[in-house]
Amino acid sequence: MIRKLLLFSLLLFTLSSLVFAGPGKIAGKVTDKTSGEPLVGVNILIVGTSMGAASGVDGSYFILNVPPGTYTLRASYVGYREVTISNVKVSADFTTEINFALIEESIELREVQIIAERPLIQKDYTNTVRTQTYEEIANLPIRGAVNVVGVQASVVQDEGSNNLYIRGGRPNEVAYFVDGVAVNNPLAGTGSASFANLNTNSIEELQVQTGGFNAEYGSAMSGLVSLTTRQARANYFGSVEAITDNLIKPGDKFFGPYTSFGYNVYNATFGGPIIPGKDMLTIFLAVERQFLRDNDPRAIGGIKPNSSLSSWNVNGKLSAKPIPEIQMLLGGYYYGREGNNWDNFRRFRAWENHQRFDNTTYSGYFKFTQNIDPKTFYTAQVSYFREDLKSGDGRWFDNLLAYGDTAINPFLTSQATNPGAVYSTIAPKGHVLDRFTKSKSEYIGFNGDITSQQGNHLLKLGGEYRYYIIRRFTVNPMGLAIGTTSTAPDALWRLYRANNVEYYGYTYDGSYEVSGDDNFFVDGNDKKEGPKHPVYGAFYVQDKIEYSDLVLNLGARLDYFDANEKVFKDPYNPYGERGTPGGGVFDPGDIEDSKATVTVSPRLGFSFPITDRAVFHAQYGIFLAQPPLQYVLASKTWLNRMIVDAPFSTKIPNPNLKPEKTVAYEFGFRQMITDQAAISITAFYKEVKDLIQSRNIQPGYPNGYESYINTDYGTIKGFDIIFELRRTKNFAATVNYTLSYAMGTGSDPLTQSRIAWIQTENPKLIAPLDFDRRHNGSINLDYRLGANEGPKVGDIYPLEKFGINALFAFNSGVPYTQSIIYNPFFGGVTEIRPTGAINQAYTPWNFRLDLKIDRTFNFKNVSANIYLWWINVLDAKNVFSVYRGTGEPNNSGWLSTREGQEWAQLYGQEAVDIFRARENNPANYGLPAQMRFGIRLYY
Repeated sequence: MIRKLLLFSLLLFTLSSLVFAGPGKIAGKVTDKTSGEPLVGVNILIVGTSMGAASGVDGSYFILNVPPGTYTLRASYVGYREVTISNVKVSADFTTEINFALIEESIELREVQIIAERPLIQKDYTNTVRTQTYEEIANLPIRGAVNVVGVQASVVQDEGSNNLYIRGGRPNEVAYFVDGVAVNNPLAGTGSASFANLNTNSIEELQVQTGGFNAEYGSAMSGLVSLTTRQARANYFGSVEAITDNLIKPGDKFFGPYTSFGYNVYNATFGGPIIPGKDMLTIFLAVERQFLRDNDPRAIGGIKPNSSLSSWNVNGKLSAKPIPEIQMLLGGYYYGREGNNWDNFRRFRAWENHQRFDNTTYSGYFKFTQNIDPKTFYTAQVSYFREDLKSGDGRWFDNLLAYGDTAINPFLTSQATNPGAVYSTIAPKGHVLDRFTKSKSEYIGFNGDITSQQGNHLLKLGGEYRYYIIRRFTVNPMGLAIGTTSTAPDALWRLYRANNVEYYGYTYDGSYEVSGDDNFFVDGNDKKEGPKHPVYGAFYVQDKIEYSDLVLNLGARLDYFDANEKVFKDPYNPYGERGTPGGGVFDPGDIEDSKATVTVSPRLGFSFPITDRAVFHAQYGIFLAQPPLQYVLASKTWLNRMIVDAPFSTKIPNPNLKPEKTVAYEFGFRQMITDQAAISITAFYKEVKDLIQSRNIQPGYPNGYESYINTDYGTIKGFDIIFELRRTKNFAATVNYTLSYAMGTGSDPLTQSRIAWIQTENPKLIAPLDFDRRHNGSINLDYRLGANEGPKVGDIYPLEKFGINALFAFNSGVPYTQSIIYNPFFGGVTEIRPTGAINQAYTPWNFRLDLKIDRTFNFKNVSANIYLWWINVLDAKNVFSVYRGTGEPNNSGWLSTREGQEWAQLYGQEAVDIFRARENNPANYGLPAQMRFGIRLYY
């Protein structure tokens, strides 16, 4: 097995492998403006770089390996006037078409200068792609990459968690990349918080693909989000920015409903050449500091106590071009944050015990690119990603022995026992959050590809290899304070085992990291479980065929995944069959190596113009996502505790989980309405299979248990409408609307956990998923004046360089299952009887209007942009969750029942007030009205 892995790794590294979010391409044709004849040998240069090309016998040219960004192109030819085209925008993986029409020298004209506009019809889009540039993002009344993605068509955003659901897929079905480095958390499969909080001023381009995508992209089923940071060139640039709502005391109101929530963000960027005027060696750096008094503001409840966040975000990129044919990039980022997450049980009296977190993320890469000739280049990259997550009680955090100690916390009822809830409703002072967890997820990746233009074919071959190092530790620390008087050689380990410890890559008490192989089956306290080392690899081949009236994207991808873990030989007799020697006792003979999976995914996309103002595209493909590792990797101590003792509904990871699978179809049409406006309509259909879901393994010996299998399925269908108005008379607009039906048997791997526990029948019919939003859309309007525009007062234009951007977002609410009225806070674990079909009722429609009003002032070499940023201008109390018995966000209805009235009569008005206060849960609502002020200085 090891020899096979080594050979596989060597082969991947030798061929190199996939580099995500690759460069773009500039192509076009050069002609004589008078005769229309092609011109041969015209020099095309990207100004400020060493990149360029010469036109061929038919006047055509192309420049490969162009990093995303905005450029100026210059065409020069003996006997003709020089032509310069500025504002040429290049996007990753796509072709920017720029044609030149040169004028003879005999015609009395100076150099011809043209400002390019991004075409409304992009001929090589064979799927749905939305690209936002640095300038466009800067104008929006939202901040952060996730929020920009969240207002695109086919995207549903959870404001509480920042999870994105693209075309009805689960959050782990979206792949996130920063400068080509995958930044999904390996354990959860969702995007890292570092992606959501990357310094907005460091973004060069943000690309969102919501349909199918080419074979070069893997580990994604629903969507692809690729972020490219800025890269310096021959000129210096930089900025400093401050944003705050602290012009008044946090918690106070001003201008009506607007409240200060203690929002403070400061950042700076710098870029330019290390040798002035030369782009041979350049550097870009960005740093951002955040402090939020309330990191999760809601429309009700005001500033919640002990819910702050402070963070640092640093990213940079060093570029070297020793010779024009070679470029080397060294880059990465650091993101560190700490603070507290509030919950509605503790926020009244036990807010000091709100969950505390301390997270850090590191990412780095070295990328080498060489142009072999004008038609061929290759790229090789080594990358590293690491995310450390730690969370626990707000007071005791990683002091595990203090959690249940009455000598330290006098509010405990007795050693390791929390006080009872006040009227069984809210936590009293000192109520400890009895869970501590930490993880360290790393991977080392080797990536690369080779790209060659052969006639009309842009061929690409590549692959990828990732080696993971995963560590995890969780425990319920309250009981550790009791200690142990046992003299058994493994007494301390058994104390942690009894408190549901789950660990690998750490000692059983979580005090330090360990490496190497397991020695779990050795007697004594040294029950070492080493870190886990899953491996992932891929090959792909792709051909982009570009004709004037047809673009084809053809490709196929092979994915390999091995959990490199141990799995039970017999899931129904995990510790050996009853009556056999050793039956019911966990020993090495009960487990074997997990099975690796190899899958092949074909991809096909094409687009062709119907007229010179309309284009049709279609996409088909099979898309796979590897299972999140938290459902795959298992701690032997956890297996031992859960199966032998079966203390509660247990969940055992399954190392033999297969990749989840989507078969997707997409058909789209884009039409120019005028020279400045276009509309696109895209229909999509997806069949989703092998989604992970919990199942009960019964009957089992020595006990049954709950695990995960590939069993969920679903169908998603719908269409997008996107209208785009390019800036016309200072005005620009974008309108997105999506109608979709996201149906399935489960919304996440735990949807059927309760069903598995009580051993009832699992659903076989599909129903709306928890994140299904039938109607979802946004309207973005932007009005902007240039220099010397607007009303004139004397010789002054007081509103020049003034801008206003309005973003109106709406959706039709999320589904829920209606039920009988029940007590949501206490009364034991009981089954809640539904009164309607699964997820057939919906929460109310949600609407939100955000505004950004800004004015730019110029002072010699420095400009200042001053702005007001209004969030939820209309102070809408958007409802995100309701009580299933009433359909209301602030009333469960239980106090109106006979049981509730008897309880109220027994305990009195104070108990009723406390119950109603907790009922009115801020988490059931969206963002509040907020007003922030900002200034950005840049040059």
